Amino acid sequence: MITAVKHLCSQQWFLILIIFLLALGTRFFVFGYPQEVVFDEVYFGDFITKYFQQSFYFDIHPPLAKLISAGIASLVGMSPSYSFQFTGINDVYPDSFYLLMRGIVGVFGVLLPLVIYFFTYQLTKRKSVSVVAALLVIFDNALLVQSRFILTDIFMLVFGFLGLALILYYYTTKNATWLFWGIIALGSGVLVKWTGLLFIGVACVIFFYHEPIVTALKKILIVCGIILILYVSVFSIHLSLLPYTGPGDVHMSPTFQSTLIGNNLYRTSDHPSLFEKIWEVNKTMFNANAGIEDPHPYGSEAYTWPLLLRPIYFWNTTLSPGIESRIYLQGNPFIWWSALLAITLFSLNTVRTIIRKKVSLLSLILPIGFFANLIPFLFISRVAFLYHYFPSLIFALIALSYLLTSSKRSSIILPLFFIIAIGLFLFFSPLSYGLPLEDSSFFLRIWIPSWH
Repeated sequence: MITAVKHLCSQQWFLILIIFLLALGTRFFVFGYPQEVVFDEVYFGDFITKYFQQSFYFDIHPPLAKLISAGIASLVGMSPSYSFQFTGINDVYPDSFYLLMRGIVGVFGVLLPLVIYFFTYQLTKRKSVSVVAALLVIFDNALLVQSRFILTDIFMLVFGFLGLALILYYYTTKNATWLFWGIIALGSGVLVKWTGLLFIGVACVIFFYHEPIVTALKKILIVCGIILILYVSVFSIHLSLLPYTGPGDVHMSPTFQSTLIGNNLYRTSDHPSLFEKIWEVNKTMFNANAGIEDPHPYGSEAYTWPLLLRPIYFWNTTLSPGIESRIYLQGNPFIWWSALLAITLFSLNTVRTIIRKKVSLLSLILPIGFFANLIPFLFISRVAFLYHYFPSLIFALIALSYLLTSSKRSSIILPLFFIIAIGLFLFFSPLSYGLPLEDSSFFLRIWIPSWH
């Protein structure tokens, strides 16, 4: 019996099935609750509905995640019966359209641990490391919360890590088809958020590791060319779906506004070209991003993210005196702090291996991925949030999984680690799912004053 169980657990299909079921269960537990606007749903939900109204909107991020959501809704025959003109958090959704929008994000949330398994396996060729990495993603409360609402970061993480996994797979199979789809995935990540450029940088590290410099540079040029074509194509679709005047007009030049039907400046001739419009939209996005100066009560400095010093209050409602439901973007502290220790040790070891000229791809990618995402935010003046740390977090989680499974006492350390990790995941889960808590129980979960 024990031999049969060990054999089953060694089968890749079985491991993937377990990861899928755990991800599905955690991401879709109490699905749809609350039936109210949560955090930035007030923006992203509105953007998605603009495609159905065909009215121009402006966002500081590229449009792919919103296009995907609107496209799926159209394919299944659903459309919003209302305008997403909510004034803020806690406004009530009048129908079930929000469920589809959250469901699409939830599907990507289920895909993320599977993609991390695939990426880690391509990087290490070890099932044990890959499974542990996927489980760490599943049992982190912050990644859970980000997977349950109409938000876009999970799209970027899935596309970015999938792109890296496919490029690594290309070097295993030598089949250029996988390289092409890896490039498409990388470009898709950038088309969700510009911070997805991180993954293209990591891909360049892979190219330089495997190829002579000239060949690597040629591949990078091909990557940039394909991604540029994809980028322009997606923005072309985006603009073609928004021909009418809308709330985004005020951000654009009079020349751009002249192309929008119903705008006071609209005219039928002398329009800017499609490329000029795409250029203006992107220039305006860049300036708007750089020009964000207003503070936010739950904004945080990048150096605080690895220490998990400032979570984000997403939503709350009072049920009765002394009892509230709250949703926090709050990481699992045991996993986050262990991951910080792991990436620190891993990075120190990488420096040592570089000095000895015995560096491996694994020892390059994890520290580079971690710091390449984190360090730029140290020099950005605009307000930033804990979720900007997610790419770095996942690279750190993979480092943690590698160290946990490489220990000579892993048979003891791993079960003990996950007993604590899952225990704390469950302990903090009322703040992830918005389950009712008495004030005394809530404050038991506030370990650091800045968490409140």
